[in-house]
Amino acid sequence: MRSASDTPTSSTDETFTWDNDRFEAVVEQHTGAVVGLIDRLICFGLLLFGLASLPGIVMMFWMHLSRSH
Repeated sequence: MRSASDTPTSSTDETFTWDNDRFEAVVEQHTGAVVGLIDRLICFGLLLFGLASLPGIVMMFWMHLSRSH
């Protein structure tokens, strides 16, 4: 295989298209699993964030109530 510097553009385009098609096929194969995993990670992160901020919210609310009386 020749280096990119002396390769004509038509050959480069064909190579790129072939690589792109192969990449798309691989992506289509794995998209379902990856999207499911990303969804779970996002939900888990939001859940952790909510649980971590809950004590602070309760504490602020309790301090606000005790200050107003």
